[in-house]
Amino acid sequence: MKTITTIISLFFLLPLFVHAQINYEPGFIITSEGDEVEGFLKSTNPKKIGEKVTFKAGKSATPTVYYPGDIKGFKYTDGRYYVTKEVTIDTTTKNHFLEFLLEGEANLYFYIDKRGQHFFIERNNLVELEVKKEKVKVKNTTYLKKSDVFRETLRKEFADSEKIQKNILTVPFDHDSLIDITVKYHNDVCLDENKECTIYRKDTRNQFFIGFETDQYASRLNFIPMGAFTNWGGDETVMTGPMKAYYGKLAISHLFGFKQGTLLHVGLGYSSTALSYARYDITHENIIVPIYITHRFWSNDFSPFVRAGIKNYIMLDQSIYDKLSDEESILTGMMEAYQIGGQLGAGFQYEKDRVTISISGTSEFRSMIIQNPWRNGNGKLLSDLVLAYGLNVGLQVRL
Repeated sequence: MKTITTIISLFFLLPLFVHAQINYEPGFIITSEGDEVEGFLKSTNPKKIGEKVTFKAGKSATPTVYYPGDIKGFKYTDGRYYVTKEVTIDTTTKNHFLEFLLEGEANLYFYIDKRGQHFFIERNNLVELEVKKEKVKVKNTTYLKKSDVFRETLRKEFADSEKIQKNILTVPFDHDSLIDITVKYHNDVCLDENKECTIYRKDTRNQFFIGFETDQYASRLNFIPMGAFTNWGGDETVMTGPMKAYYGKLAISHLFGFKQGTLLHVGLGYSSTALSYARYDITHENIIVPIYITHRFWSNDFSPFVRAGIKNYIMLDQSIYDKLSDEESILTGMMEAYQIGGQLGAGFQYEKDRVTISISGTSEFRSMIIQNPWRNGNGKLLSDLVLAYGLNVGLQVRL
């Protein structure tokens, strides 16, 4: 068990170590002359990427640091696109790398720093869409309330589109909403059928994936003998054995404000657990419903990722074999054994075109119910903890 734990621990820690050492992603810079130079861009904290970018022309090339104004911009192959713009934030005017969200009749940009999120709209001039906090006093309590100054700015900038004025009054202050309202403006004022109204748009729409995964675990169950289980022929309170699971899944990106590279997965499948305790062999078969989140650290073909979530178990049947008396009892039908457990994991994935193959070390912890068939069917035991360590292998296809 110690060997398995060590191996799985390495799978947890290795992706984090690799991310810290090799955090470059494919992309290109746009020089002052407008030329595109392909290479690798360092993956940077979003709050710092507006100040500088580190670029390598090749994997073994010497890194070069560029500041806003040194280059026109840069772009990652996953679609993130940044350009140099001179902006004023809190009375300070200087160049920043702004993320390009939308290009067309009006351009939309985004910038984040320790003070928060900043959106900018550009038609004739570059204007910030501000959210100011105002002090509001209710009875004897004073609190800060966000104002909708940004909506007034949008109404002025989009004044030539009467059609969307009402929509602006309720538009939220976030990526998707501001992109959508700007696209509506494009479509309303762009009357030239031969002209493409939206030239560039950051893809923040949901992407869907289908896939299949398998878990191959070694499990260790600690339990408290109760009632009909106190005379099972042993004083041990530990069961060990393999656990296997197979399930199909659906994954969705850009859900609940998730950032690029974060997916929500929902699966449905089958699992079996084989445990040994004293003179008994116990087998469980279950329907499983895993729900978990994965996050990859960058968008290379080969990249590390982490996973966390829950796994729901609905027991279908249970088999208990008494090795001393050579008796076996099988209880079938959906039993009173609904369980839920947590899972954590880390590993690597390889993505090519629309197909992703992944392997990760995963641990799981949950409770388990066992029934004693030789005690008039009334004996039940609830384990205090099941620990499982093993490998998860998956395949998914983007639709």
